[in-house]
Amino acid sequence: MENLVDINKNLKQKSSSYFELGKKDYLPHITLAMGVVKSEDVLKIKNIMKEISLKHHQIELIGEEFKSNLQANGEWNSSLSIKKNKDLVSIHKELMDLIGGFFQEHSSPEMFYSVPKVEEGSNALKWVKEYKQIAAYENYNPHISLSKGKISEDDLFKMKTPFEFTSSRLVISHLGVHCTCRKILFEVYLSK
Repeated sequence: MENLVDINKNLKQKSSSYFELGKKDYLPHITLAMGVVKSEDVLKIKNIMKEISLKHHQIELIGEEFKSNLQANGEWNSSLSIKKNKDLVSIHKELMDLIGGFFQEHSSPEMFYSVPKVEEGSNALKWVKEYKQIAAYENYNPHISLSKGKISEDDLFKMKTPFEFTSSRLVISHLGVHCTCRKILFEVYLSK
């Protein structure tokens, strides 16, 4: 996590939509499921996550490749791709199967941790609303978003890929701009 926070801070050509990763806000994360849920359903989802955490061990993952892509709007977007493995895909599918039914059709900018600017909000709203159709199951593409900006050659040299790391917890997060992990509402640790 510390290395990814450092790479984020060193991003070149940061744009106005850059966000600074940290250990308490804008947390580096791998999305497993995403959607709008009613507050009265959160307890049910917490219980489902507790059950899943008891069935699954910590996951050994591989950070495959750092990527900086030039977007149509002229901004760079950087991320770390994560190699799919059966444990990660299993938890993703199980979460989507068990909590996907709680996802609501309606979403609005006011539901985010802080109300996004119009140009940021439309993309985030699309991801939240359409995650199940465009990014789940066979379309699942695990990655860690590093923010807007281009990764420097020095950082690519310092942090060689591929590398192994362990993921040990599941969280419910209040989403921020660019579907960032702003506030942890609940967390549970996977079995050891």
